[in-house]
Amino acid sequence: MTESGIWYYTLSAIPQTLAAMIALVATFVVYKLSRVSDRVEKERGLVKSFLFHLHPEKEIHHIEGMRGEELLEALQVGIAKLDPEEKDLGFEEFKKLESLLKEFIEAWHRRTGTSGQTIYNFLRQKENIFRNLVHTRKLAIKLLVACLFLTAIPTCVSLLALPNVEYFGANLLPIAFALSGLAAISILFTTYSVWKIAKL
Repeated sequence: MTESGIWYYTLSAIPQTLAAMIALVATFVVYKLSRVSDRVEKERGLVKSFLFHLHPEKEIHHIEGMRGEELLEALQVGIAKLDPEEKDLGFEEFKKLESLLKEFIEAWHRRTGTSGQTIYNFLRQKENIFRNLVHTRKLAIKLLVACLFLTAIPTCVSLLALPNVEYFGANLLPIAFALSGLAAISILFTTYSVWKIAKL
């Protein structure tokens, strides 16, 4: 194989390898986002039911239109209005909230009754679940974007250098080393991203 052939092979192999790595990350992200979205939709219905009672000042269409972080923030603000030390959580609409939650916390209701503390703990649990789901979705998307960015740089440089192998001549060795370094960083970060997303 000639020297130019080696450079052609090297410069074309880098983008192919990185494309395979990004496809792997994208597969993991799409799978994880699908699972998270299903769970978010399930929890979202329950959270919206709470919000109708926790935020009686808000219009129904406003709560219906809430998604992700906005919904989580509204839930946190609503829970902050409750005082677990006070009778009926210090909440005027407690009876409505209690009747709504009885069906969701029936197992707890049998053991402890739907006390204010039980309802407060249940709402806190739902808040934590929803926060984790929103965080997981955000982190998966951030990791995918970072992988795309780290992959795009060496890929673009490789593809730009590929048709100009003869032009670079002796200067191609430092370019190849830099590209290999960038590709190695990209592969390491991509591997970390796949591991992190799989753990989420």
